Amino acid sequence: MARLWSCGFELQSVTSGIEWDTTTGSPTINTSTFRGGAAALRVNPSAAAWYITHQYKASGTSNNDYLRFYLRIASATNTAATAIALFRSTTSGNVCSIRLNTNNTLELWNEQTSAQLGSDSSALSTDTWYRIELVFDRAAAETRGYINGSMFAYGQQATTVTTSDFRLGAID
Repeated sequence: MARLWSCGFELQSVTSGIEWDTTTGSPTINTSTFRGGAAALRVNPSAAAWYITHQYKASGTSNNDYLRFYLRIASATNTAATAIALFRSTTSGNVCSIRLNTNNTLELWNEQTSAQLGSDSSALSTDTWYRIELVFDRAAAETRGYINGSMFAYGQQATTVTTSDFRLGAID
């Protein structure tokens, strides 16, 4: 499987069309706390949604989808169930997501049925980088969520939608 898109925020711009397609809200680039390279995307919304959106393949492509990003929690969110990543289809709405709770646990969601898949993850520590992965597997008709390579939740997912882009950040 070939990588379709990769971004390390190294161009240090939140302007739409530079490293991703669109920016919503006011995410910033952080050059003092980053996992690798020299920059990271910082999402610290006060009331509104802050996220980026990027189309990673043409609509109508029906192969499996795989998204990986790195998450560091500076302090717990004060809003329950803030979505931090999701695939979506422009024709049928959100498909699946990983949400961050106020207790720093993650939840995997089937957004088409508004149902949580599996159980909450263990609580994540603050000031620690985690590799978060979201897999939308059409062949197995399921969605899986991983933390540092270990699956924390999975469940059945419709396979009739074709996703073409994702959002990353505080989406709700």
